Formats: sequence, structure tokens, C-alpha cells
Amino acid sequence: MRPRLLRSTRQIPNRIYARAAALVAVVVVAVVVLVVTADAPTTKFPFSSFGGAGVSGTSAAPVTADSSRASGEGTVASRSYLELAEAGIEQTSGWWDGSAGWFYDRLGSNPNRAQVTLWGSNGMFEAVDEIAIADPTAKTKAAVETFARGEQRYWNPNLEPVPGYSPQVGEQSSSQPTWYDDNAWIGIAFLDAYRATANHTYVTDAERAFAFIAAGGWDAKQGGGMWWSTEHQWLSGEALAAASDLAARLYQTTNQAEYLTDAETYIGWANKNLLTPQGVYLPVASTPFPYLIEPDSYVDRGRTGAPGTQMCMEGSGICKADSTEVTPCKTGSESCKPGTLVIVTCAARADGCKPGSTISGPAAANGNCSDGGKNCQPSQPTRGGASFNPTGPGTGAATASPVAAADTPASAGPMPHDGEGAIVAAMTALCQATGQQSWCTEADQRARNDITWLAPFADGPQYDSVLVRGLLALYSANHDARLYDFAVKLAGLITKHAQTSPNVYPRGWDARAVPSTPYGSLRTDAGSIGVFADLATLTPPSHAAMRAADGAASGRVPNGPA
Repeated sequence: MRPRLLRSTRQIPNRIYARAAALVAVVVVAVVVLVVTADAPTTKFPFSSFGGAGVSGTSAAPVTADSSRASGEGTVASRSYLELAEAGIEQTSGWWDGSAGWFYDRLGSNPNRAQVTLWGSNGMFEAVDEIAIADPTAKTKAAVETFARGEQRYWNPNLEPVPGYSPQVGEQSSSQPTWYDDNAWIGIAFLDAYRATANHTYVTDAERAFAFIAAGGWDAKQGGGMWWSTEHQWLSGEALAAASDLAARLYQTTNQAEYLTDAETYIGWANKNLLTPQGVYLPVASTPFPYLIEPDSYVDRGRTGAPGTQMCMEGSGICKADSTEVTPCKTGSESCKPGTLVIVTCAARADGCKPGSTISGPAAANGNCSDGGKNCQPSQPTRGGASFNPTGPGTGAATASPVAAADTPASAGPMPHDGEGAIVAAMTALCQATGQQSWCTEADQRARNDITWLAPFADGPQYDSVLVRGLLALYSANHDARLYDFAVKLAGLITKHAQTSPNVYPRGWDARAVPSTPYGSLRTDAGSIGVFADLATLTPPSHAAMRAADGAASGRVPNGPA
């Protein structure tokens, strides 16, 4: 028998051969593409389809709960804020570096085109978290997971005494200068990522951040206080407040008693050492009035205002020739009350400044010159933003609208607004976790004081947005419509003043450049977007409650813009 011959390719009909060949070619190309691109960085912004359609971002009018229905954890009444937040996040594609798969610190061309720092990315992380909390869909949760993976790259396993999150991606040195407040903020954002996704990995991430803070930040040797960074320059109220919030939130999440102990310890120390009679906190605790002698490293970090003419404490050893030297009054001084300052040496060329003149308060920037001292240049604030007058609410802040407050010139102030907001949030979390109403009562008082004394809200969106978040955390617990109303009016300022193109917010809420922050910084834009995202998570008050809040005579929440 003749052996059976295999069919040659010539026996296959031409059209069938052509189709088969084409199919094989497609498969081969697909395999090659997968192999080549498997490890390649993405060149597409990962949230490019995140925003809602047709959002102009031109208004943020409050819609109250009377006409709402359920949608996620929020309501249709919050949908306008959700859309604003989503559209804002979509527009952050302008910061996206496709080759690195992460974000630039600033928009546009600049000499460094540096990647965003841990601190600079935090506001966007929070905004993405809050969007997913407000609208828990597969897409929004995936956005949280994507962003969280980016944030995890800041982890430095070599830091001492224990690992922590470094300021930049890829920094792995054991001696890398690292900030304790940055670790607290990232820990809080990871806890919000857990709220959004139920992924317990993020609780572990937050616990690791707190372990770094507790191991090296708390100054147990000298009786307490939180160091600003691993270089231990000074004790920072902002770092202490952020750590308090993280500890309180960790206790709320894990029910582990050590976190409660830490939160109570930190807040107790702040109340004893930093709390002013006005109910707001001092920024640092190295001297009776430490914000007057912040070292240059604090200024150079880009988180404070320009040094300008500084007021220095007598004998501090860092006063420059054009500085004004001051000393605090002693208890029992007949000429001034304890806590005020007396000019010891006038600044160079300050012809109208008289030695022995008193400053009206520990942070009164225009009080360091005597009456009529036209040639005396007042001390410049070490960071822009807050107005704090210890003899009365700043520039009518208790009754003025946010617009008026934001247009008021800034003077030297108390603790940065993110720290003040973190304290309110920490107390609220402890109230909710322990059931002790005293914590809510104290949070309520701190919120009243913050709104009364901290105007104008012009520290910068990256700071003020955290204060707004703290106020709204309290609103979620006590349902005080005045807190919600205040946040809504600030949101109106954002869309009116901060926006330069649809859904892009590079300016401050007063339409001015953000103090001590390069124009186009991601942290500025994300801070404003975060206010919308926070409002999106909440059920608004009723129409009646909003009307009562708007007309409240207590001064706790300013009147809205005209």
C-alpha cells in the first residue's frame, strides 16, 4: 500500500490560507507587544476617564438634603461636588509624567521637573480616597488602588531607628532627612484608602507610618513634644497634631489600646504646652514664642513665607543686622502683661522704632513699631496666611464673609491650618471611638475658635483644606449645619478665585499666589479639589438648617459672599 501523503499547503484554498496567515500574524504581533510592554512604564494618565461628563467647574452652589436621594455614601445633593472633584482629578493629567508613571511637582516647564514629594502628593491621595468613599464604584476604587501603589514607593526600609516614608520616591539612605508630619499625613490617607476599598493592606501601611513617628518623633527624653524631622531641629505643633489624628484614627480602626493612649498623650501635651487663651495652638514649642526664631532650614523647605525682617528673641544668637530683637515681658512687669513682647534693639534704618516699645501680642506683626514709626518695617510672617490677633478676632473674622477674610492681608500666625484641622479631626475620632462626649465638646470648641481666630483662610489650599476636612469630620458627628455652611462658602471661593482654567486650581482661595509655594504646584490644586471631595462624602443639612446657619449670630461661621 502506498503511504498516505501529507497535504501540502498548495492544497489549501487561497482565501482560507490568507485568513489563517493573517490570524497567525495578529497573534504573533500581540505576543511581541505584550512581551515588549510588560514592564514598560505607562504613558497614559491612569484617571483620564475618571471625571464626570459636562462639568464646567464654574459654581459650587449648595444643594440641601430636602431634594436628595441615596447615591453611594453621599446623596444627589452632594453630586455637584462629586462631579467637581472628579473633573478636577481628571485635569491633574497636566502633572502626569508618563515615563516615570508618577506626577511632577509642578505644572509646565521648569528647570527641575522634579517628581512630586510625599507631602506634595498627599492632597491628591486624599481627594481620590474621598471620591471613592462618596461614590464607591469599581472605577473609583481602582483609582485609589492605583494611587496607593504610587504612594507605597516612598517607603524607605533603611531609615533609622525604624523604617518610614521618605520625602522622595527612591530615597533609601538610612540617614535621609525625613519629616514626621509627612508620615502622619500619609498614614491618615492610607486609612482613608482603607475606608474606600476595605483593603486591609492600607491599615498596615498606616501602622508602619505611625511606628516610625512613635519611635523617633516623640521626645520622651525631655518630657514630650513631637520633633519636626529626623534632624530634631525643634518640636513641631503641626507634626504633633498630625500624629494625634493618625493615632486617634488608628484606634478607631483597630481598637488597639496603645493608639488611644498615644492620642490622649499627644493631645494632652499640646493642650498644656501649645494651646493659647484664644483656643488655637502655637506652631512650635522650643521657646515661649518660637515662631519668632525659626531657623533658615524651616524657611528654605518652601513651607513658610520669606524671611524678610525677622523678630528674634534676645540672646538667640541668630539675629541678623536688619532684625528686630525682642524679649518677652516677665511675670509681674508693671509696664506690660506677661506674654507680650518688648523691643530691645530696633532694626537697622528703623528710624521710628523706639526701644522699649511693646508689641500688642505675641503674633501681632504690625505691633513691633511705635505709633508714628513710618520708617519702621514690621516683622514679616514666617509663613503666610493666618491672621491671629490675641486681643480680638482677626479683622472681623467672626462676622465677615470668607471673601472679606480672604482679602485681608496676612500676618504672622499660630500653628499651620492643617495642624489645627488635624486636632479637631483627632478629637472627633476619639469621641466616636470611645463614646466620650467630652471629646466632641472639645472638638466643637476648637472648631469655634478656629473659625473665629484663623481668618483669612489663606495659608494655602494644601493647609486650609485639611482644616476644612477637620471641620467636616466634626459635622459628620454633630450635624451642625454651620460647619457645613462654612465649608460650602469656602468651596464657592475656590471656584470663583482659585480656578484659572476649567477644573484647574493653581491659585489661593483669595485669588492670590499661594504663600511660599511655587505656582502650579500639585499640592495647591489638589488641596482645592479635596474640599469638593470632602463635601461629596456628606449628606447636606436641610434647607431650614442651612438658612439658620447662614444667619447665625454666634460668629462661628462667617456670612456667605454677596
